[in-house]
Amino acid sequence: MLNSLPRARRFLPRLLATALCLALGASTAAWGHSFERSFASARYAERLDDQTLEVLVVVELPSLDVLGDFRRYLRDHPKASDAENNEGFLKQQLDLISSSFDLSINGQVVDAAWQPVEHAANGLGNTDFFIYMIEHRRPTPEGPSVELELENRLNPAKVVFMTSRAEASGGWRVDEDSAAPLLADGMEGEVVGPDVEEAASGKWSSSEAMRQVRVVFARAHQASSRE
Repeated sequence: MLNSLPRARRFLPRLLATALCLALGASTAAWGHSFERSFASARYAERLDDQTLEVLVVVELPSLDVLGDFRRYLRDHPKASDAENNEGFLKQQLDLISSSFDLSINGQVVDAAWQPVEHAANGLGNTDFFIYMIEHRRPTPEGPSVELELENRLNPAKVVFMTSRAEASGGWRVDEDSAAPLLADGMEGEVVGPDVEEAASGKWSSSEAMRQVRVVFARAHQASSRE
């Protein structure tokens, strides 16, 4: 699902206990939008085929913000081991991100919608960003159409760059995608892995309208709702 990591840049190991490790990471990966590094980003991917409905969210948070949060976490857990702090802080971050995204399917809010993506880069960082990935998977719903609504409440008082891509196969098509016209007029930005299938061809938008994305999938033989 996630592409291989295509570029080399030095990583932070998974949340080591000090910011001094910024220059000491050892991996071969990089990611990020190419805008100001003080901005967070969120990428969405919505996919449907004849077997599975999948929604993926990839969030990049500025490293300075994450390291500040990590220092505060360490102050609150002075007796924990490094391993316990790393694991506990990663869980806190993923829980916070999961609680910042609401998912509805066919008008019904999905409770406890998100699971962490099993990927080696989840929770890692470099000098620019830390990356977090959550997903929702379920069997393809019955019926002639499937409607998804994704609400992003991440950093509501700050600028967040967002991008999205909806895909369908196996007898389904994308009938409506509220993000598409917003991204058509969006900003070009380099997207470096782990990518959401080259998310939306590198188009990004900081429009508040991107915080509420609606996608409707329809059976390929059904008439379009726009006809």
